[in-house]
Order: sequence, then structure tokens, then C-alpha cells
Amino acid sequence: TLSKMKLSIFLFGLSSLLPNGAQSVCNKNKHFPYNKGYYIEGAAGYSNPREYDSVNRSPVINSTWAEGVDYQDGKNKICTGRFCSPECKIAPGCQNLMYATTCGKMRFCYPSTSGDDVWLLTDQNALDICDFTGAEQVCSKTDGRNKCCDYAIEDDAEMELGTHGMRYFASKKN
Repeated sequence: TLSKMKLSIFLFGLSSLLPNGAQSVCNKNKHFPYNKGYYIEGAAGYSNPREYDSVNRSPVINSTWAEGVDYQDGKNKICTGRFCSPECKIAPGCQNLMYATTCGKMRFCYPSTSGDDVWLLTDQNALDICDFTGAEQVCSKTDGRNKCCDYAIEDDAEMELGTHGMRYFASKKN
């Protein structure tokens, strides 16, 4: 049975070009000052209500990867908030996406007994119909326990894997 855990993210770059176009490695001196240079994104977004970590002054993330959680799945949604762009306030709305950055890590946490895993799917259609053909396993059934499992986005080159920065994650259970 395939689970309903689906997540679409759109990556945007924090370019760190070196001479001759070489890309730098993510590090705390040039990128995020904590977590060895990586900004951590939670699979389920942020805590609700929004809280901030007192040590690094970052929003507290929600890395929960479980059935029943409402993830940004890339489907169109009409926006009703005060910060919505006009075109997203009317049908068909805009894609419901989580935004991430280069030198970031998408974190997935789940109990090893859950049978969950994380797969990177090829496109939105594969996500919509739960087609794992050509998918790459990101986290195994045991990777989410204790320390969680991270999907790293290293540099701007990561954004151009034929998906223009889009990443599609889902779980399947045996």
C-alpha cells in the first residue's frame, strides 16, 4: 500500500561562485553559520505556532514524516492569506509548495517501526499517482530514527537536475 505522504519543494539558490564558475562547498563561513553551513528545513514546515530557537535564532522546524500530516503536495490551491499574490487568490490558485534553498537540508523524522521511507520522485505526475518508476531512495525505513534523515541540497547545480529546482518526495510501504 502506498502512503499519502507527499511533498513538493521548489529550490532557490544562494549562489557562491568562485573564480572560473567553480561552486563552493557549503560551509558555516560562507553560508548558514550553524549545522556545518546548512540551513535545516523540516518536511512538515515549521512549528505551529511559530517558535524560534534561542541558540541560533532560527524558526523551530517540524520534521515529522508521517501519514495524516498535511504536506505541500504541489497541487494548486487558492490562497486566502494577506500576503497572497493576486493571481493566487483566484481559481485555479497557485502550486502549494515548500521553498528551500541551496546549502540546505530537508529533514525527515519518523519512527523506525513505522515502515516509512523517503523517495525522490521524477516529477509532479509521479507524485500525484504514486509512481515510483525511476525514483531514488533518499531514506530507508530505519534512517528516520534517532537522528532523522537529511536530503542535502549542495549548490546551484543541484537545482538543474531537469526539474528546474523542483523536488518531489513520497513514501511507500511494503
